Amino acid sequence: MNSEIEVGSYYSAYAVCTPEHGGTHIDAPVHFLRDGQSTDQLALESLMGPAIVIDVAGKAAADRNYSVSVADVEALEKAHGAIAAGSVVLMRTNCSQRWFDASDYFGDDTPCDASNLTFSGFGADAARL
Repeated sequence: MNSEIEVGSYYSAYAVCTPEHGGTHIDAPVHFLRDGQSTDQLALESLMGPAIVIDVAGKAAADRNYSVSVADVEALEKAHGAIAAGSVVLMRTNCSQRWFDASDYFGDDTPCDASNLTFSGFGADAARL
């Protein structure tokens, strides 16, 4: 499925099948980037590496739109050492605790309207870092 959504953004969503212990999902670059790679175009090596978890659960509980910051990355590195090149950087928000209440999980439950959804994520500066 590919589509332009009302606010002018591109959105793509396809199905991919993984083994039961293969993770919860994958967001291929094409998910929000028209010219991005789809899952069948991704090199398997690009999906593997040492993992680092930045725990921002407390901050995400206080601000459901919390963005992981450069300061969060620097604090992790100060406590645990530099993040190795090629590492997979994950964030822990604990938002899964809201899963059974769609309105609470998504921040809104208006049918067919994604404009009010709220999620934590990586800030642009942290992602570039």
